[in-house]
Order: sequence, then structure tokens, then C-alpha cells
Amino acid sequence: MSDLNSLTVVELKQRLKNQALSVSGNKSELISRLEENENLPSIGDEKVEKLAINCPSCNSILRYPHEYYGKLRCPKCSRTFNPSSPITSGSHIKPLGAILFGTLALVLIAVLIFVYFIVIPLSWMWCYGGC
Repeated sequence: MSDLNSLTVVELKQRLKNQALSVSGNKSELISRLEENENLPSIGDEKVEKLAINCPSCNSILRYPHEYYGKLRCPKCSRTFNPSSPITSGSHIKPLGAILFGTLALVLIAVLIFVYFIVIPLSWMWCYGGC
């Protein structure tokens, strides 16, 4: 993270607000809070993958570890809810439509290959051999 001491109190509070953290206190407390939150998600040298979801009440974005399966509480509006459809950046989950379209395309290609290389040559042999 960039040097937090060079930021103004307003900028620090905006960063805290974006991370759904408390914005009260003097500049050194704000910096400490940001630094603590920056260090929390890492386990050793490895970063914990987080998912993001919009709060159903106030539409704030909440981030939580991908291994978490409990209820979430929005720090902005205090609503508690179960996360159902996270916004995953770089997600490897494909929508069902894409999977079905890909499968349908492969089946269509297989049928066309079968017709072109098996059915048409056999029909020529039957037609020219016995017609």
C-alpha cells in the first residue's frame, strides 16, 4: 500500500469507509486501522481469496473469505443476511448458458463430422454401387 502518512484525514476516512471500517479517531488511529486491516487477510505470505457481494438493503459491497459459509452483517446498515450470489472478480465459474451452448456446439460438430465422413461416402457407395 502507498505511504498512508502522506494522505489527508479525509482520504484516510474514505479508504476506511470503502473497507467498511470505522472512520472515527485521529490520523494516527486511522492509519493504524488501515494497516491492521491490510495485514489481516494474509496467512503467512499467501493472500486469502475474498468474494464480494452487494448488501440487499443498502447495496454496499461486502468482502469475505471464500471459505466462509455463515451469515454476513453489513457494517453500513446492520442488516444480516446469507450470501447467495457473490461477485467474483476473475471467477472460474461459468454460467449454465455458456456450458450448455458449448456442449451443444460440440454435439453439432460431432454430428456434422459423422455425416460428412460416414453417411455421405456410404450413400455414394450404395448409390453408385447398386443404383
